[in-house]
Amino acid sequence: TKLPVMLSASSPIRDWMTFAGSACFDRRCFGFRGASGIDGTLSLGMGLSIEKGQLVLITGDIALLHDTNGWLFSKNQFTNLIIILIDNGGGGIFRQLKIDEISQGDIEKLFTMPQEVSPLKLVEAYGVPYRQVLCLEDLEKAIEWAFSISRTVMIRICTKSCEDNELRKNLLDQVI
Repeated sequence: TKLPVMLSASSPIRDWMTFAGSACFDRRCFGFRGASGIDGTLSLGMGLSIEKGQLVLITGDIALLHDTNGWLFSKNQFTNLIIILIDNGGGGIFRQLKIDEISQGDIEKLFTMPQEVSPLKLVEAYGVPYRQVLCLEDLEKAIEWAFSISRTVMIRICTKSCEDNELRKNLLDQVI
């Protein structure tokens, strides 16, 4: 099924356009750029799922955290949003940018902003079912589970932004 996809600002959009090739044009995609790039991401995803039916939202942890009130839509029986949360400890996009003049400590403090909030406890508070993916091999089963439920669900995938960047570089080196 070629469900519509919503991509949160920053890494998800860049990765989609870089690595999906021409397949990125095979389905309806939505993006959003709020005032600071991420405000309202979850709410828009919920609204799109009300209007369009089942939809996949690919988002990072900070973008999801910036719109926690969006979880209030999950009480609506008409939301059917599959949220794929890429939890990389916050602001991983800034590790991809060439910011040589800022020391490593400043990048952590000013941009990546790792948070102590547990997204799993947050979705539990709103009664949203979730799965934690511990390894890439678990992702397919988690996605199958998400498709089998006709309501909003979340799949959390934990990564390390430094390793993500190395993987991106290696993949790009292989194709160039």
